[in-house]
Amino acid sequence: MFPSEYGLKVKSGIFANFLKDNPYLCDQDYTYFNNEDDFLITPLSVYNQRTWYKVYELENPIDSTNMNVFYYDLIAQIIEENYEKYDGFLILHGTDTMAYTASALSFMLENLSKTVIITGSQIPCSSMRNDGFNNLLCSITVCGHYTIPEVMICFNDKLFRGNRCTKMDSNSMDSFDSPNYEPLAVFGINININWEKILKKNPNQKLIVHKNLCDKIAIIKFHPFISSETLNVILNDHYTRAVIIETYGAGNIPINKPELLEMLNQAHQQGKILVNLSQCYRSNVMSIYETGKALLKVGVVCGWDCTFEAMSSKLAFLLSKNYSTETIKILVQQNMRGELSPPLENDIFEFQQEHFLQALKDAVQSGNDESIDILKTLILPNITCYLSKGGLLNSLIQLKSYIIDFTQGDYDDRTGLHLAAREGQLECLKFLISECKEVNLIDKFGRSPLFEACLTRQKQCIIELEKAGGQVIGPKNLITSLLMNAIKENDKELFDIFYMAKLKDWNQYKTIDGRTLAHVAATYNNVEIIRFLKYQCEMNFNDKDRYERTALDEAKKRNHKEICKLLM
Repeated sequence: MFPSEYGLKVKSGIFANFLKDNPYLCDQDYTYFNNEDDFLITPLSVYNQRTWYKVYELENPIDSTNMNVFYYDLIAQIIEENYEKYDGFLILHGTDTMAYTASALSFMLENLSKTVIITGSQIPCSSMRNDGFNNLLCSITVCGHYTIPEVMICFNDKLFRGNRCTKMDSNSMDSFDSPNYEPLAVFGINININWEKILKKNPNQKLIVHKNLCDKIAIIKFHPFISSETLNVILNDHYTRAVIIETYGAGNIPINKPELLEMLNQAHQQGKILVNLSQCYRSNVMSIYETGKALLKVGVVCGWDCTFEAMSSKLAFLLSKNYSTETIKILVQQNMRGELSPPLENDIFEFQQEHFLQALKDAVQSGNDESIDILKTLILPNITCYLSKGGLLNSLIQLKSYIIDFTQGDYDDRTGLHLAAREGQLECLKFLISECKEVNLIDKFGRSPLFEACLTRQKQCIIELEKAGGQVIGPKNLITSLLMNAIKENDKELFDIFYMAKLKDWNQYKTIDGRTLAHVAATYNNVEIIRFLKYQCEMNFNDKDRYERTALDEAKKRNHKEICKLLM
């Protein structure tokens, strides 16, 4: 930025000369004799190492307040085109939207294995007294000496994870902070890097650059002076696909206006993604109060301790993909790029859960092929089953990032989908359905997840599995036995359960002597079952058993008049 008659203004073609003329940023003699392809070369550092860097300047530099998705694509494209040429990337950026850019790039650059730092200054480098020089020197030092596979912000002797950062002060050199996550590094006499907090890279995965972020995201900041009419306009906007709701405290809104919750519920029914974030900088949406829990009931998902900048970027990324609304709601609450910390869900798995899952992830990412195969085929499927049975959704979501195949079964080939269906863990079931390409997974006993849900009469799970293409697959003799016993015990509900699950060809279920469900129902005078078989199952009542008797013959023999009427 340079002074002009209109105030500080961006100028092009000047910054490279500024770097070249600064002895701390460019050793002119060494650069002159060793330069290749317009590189600038720093003096030797305390590590006895020089950093070679090249300046790439946008043809038309902009003020950071003008940032939008077009420029995010442009920055990501430059990184993608030059990814194999350089060990790191340093982006000079205005402070006003720096946290937004850092957050956006963290989602756009998947499988990042190189250092990306964004820095700038409160006072421009064109001023004699400025903070830009130190920020720039610290950034170049990190880029040239360390591999930290994250998008970061370097400012005022601190290195932050970019998607944990927010601008806190417009008048201080210490303008950025990471309210809910400690800095990745602090610059003192030494550079102290908190390696435990650094995201681990997978050297076997290539960079994937995602572009075309969605820009149809709105924000509602609750305050005592907002009217229902104003809320209604925002929530019913035709073009809006997601709404971030900034609530009071730990995630609360007023519940003395029932129409507010009704409007949120209507927006949710329209397919809009609604996310609850706190207005407090240091915060975690917990929904522990009545008002916060009310939001969950109308489809508003928790953003936990995510910053607004990171959540808006995350939604922009997720909405640009061909994901279902349910999948996006799940991923919003998942830690994808280190942007949030979901809470522990259950005391059973609470003991050092985070460290345990991180250890698994590290093993998957850094182990040899044999150990990775053991983890994926023997250990992770059993953990998935345990988590699914216990309803530990957030832990399942974390496992997703460990390159796990959720269709892999345990020793008995039972998957998490089987256990979630059997135990009625609906949210886990929905997540696993979205992650499994095939929902008709068969275990060692010949049972599908939908059959398991039928056995324990988990109606909501049956509905979800059937919608996803699930089929009732189980041992024929077991299904026959279950239905025959249900007739004897007048258990009509089991028939309704299997009908809900779209059980096929009810005529095939026969006893060893060829007696159909109709034969047994006629024998036990179960009129309700006969009606069910006649009007809902297209039962063939002309089938004969080994004694050449039909169901009507059985009814006549026992003088069951009402059944005789139904079958004649």
